[in-house]
Amino acid sequence: MEAGKAPGSAAKKTRKPREQEALPDFPISFGGERLRLLPSRCAYWPARRTLLLADAHLGKTETFAAHGIALPAGMLERLLETLGNAIRSSGASRVIVVGDWLHAPAGLTETLVETVRAWRAGIRAEIVVVPGNHDRKIETVADVWDLGVVDGCFRDGALSFCHMPEDADPSQPTICGHIHPVVVMATSADALKLPSFVVDPMRMLLPAFNTFTAGVRVPRRPERSFFAIGAGEVWALRS
Repeated sequence: MEAGKAPGSAAKKTRKPREQEALPDFPISFGGERLRLLPSRCAYWPARRTLLLADAHLGKTETFAAHGIALPAGMLERLLETLGNAIRSSGASRVIVVGDWLHAPAGLTETLVETVRAWRAGIRAEIVVVPGNHDRKIETVADVWDLGVVDGCFRDGALSFCHMPEDADPSQPTICGHIHPVVVMATSADALKLPSFVVDPMRMLLPAFNTFTAGVRVPRRPERSFFAIGAGEVWALRS
């Protein structure tokens, strides 16, 4: 594993992280490409100056509110602030959302559409959406939010992007969402559930970008690597 660097940045010596070493961002190699796993629940692809994320589920709190379930105010604004900070700090010129940018049509309130529109006006990066199963009606906001929505899975160079892992070509290194992977770290007295990147030789799962989501434990296998997120850092776990 070796660190990538954004184009134009000064060359610097990098070190290979030890297993279980915590880092502010974690360099890995996948599909022959260098990626950096970020504590913001995104990955950065330096060669393409591209930020990768999945399962933002914009409008989830609004959907709950439409069904009479009140949730704390400001969750959408905090989500957009986190994403804006990740774009700016990484230097990304493009964002690929690997599905479920939206949550449900009921969440597309006038307030949400205007809030995201105002946020988008301050973001220079291109945003490409690989549609997920929740992205119904995304065409109604694609223009106002300046989104590039692709049809099905998307390939760029060595890497492919599919929301659903089962839709991926098994012969192509593919980055997916949908699963919301987590790892559970437990002792005899307590347990901690953390979002995680999951990396197989030909498949990589991104954690859910939205923090208001359930998580799924992915079975451990010898060839599978887990990278947990917590306390503003990313670290590798033993399989």
